[in-house]
Amino acid sequence: MEEIEKLVTLMEQKKQYFTYFLNESSMAVNLTLPEISRYEKALEKRGQLILKIDELDGNIQSITENMVNGAEALAAMKNTCSYGSLTPSLQRLFESGQEIFQIINMIQETDRQAAANLNRLMGEVQDKIKENNKNTKLAGYYSHLDYGVKKGFLYNEKR
Repeated sequence: MEEIEKLVTLMEQKKQYFTYFLNESSMAVNLTLPEISRYEKALEKRGQLILKIDELDGNIQSITENMVNGAEALAAMKNTCSYGSLTPSLQRLFESGQEIFQIINMIQETDRQAAANLNRLMGEVQDKIKENNKNTKLAGYYSHLDYGVKKGFLYNEKR
């Protein structure tokens, strides 16, 4: 029974980390071009959270391997068994697993929305670059430069 309590605690921590991960992911959905530098920090935080979640998964795996009914507990956490056939303590693990899977589903949807927003921002940047290339005096200056390549000479050779 003590192992089940440890597993419940680890699952709660895992749920908390996934919630933080979701918050970091949500930031990119409404990101604007001036705020793009914040996204890099969010990606870094997400990477740190993944490492913490992986560590928790390792602890969970270790505990379930040493339990009498470890396979059943693991199945309950992964929601790969029938809820009604579980003991009340294992049902808590099942419910924690469901909560985590709900958060993971939200993360997946948020990541899709964030990717669409980032693609839109990339298009904006490309449009601004094209606009700047057309409107600057520098672009006109560069277009009139003749390095001799068009005439078959290298720019550092005598003509």
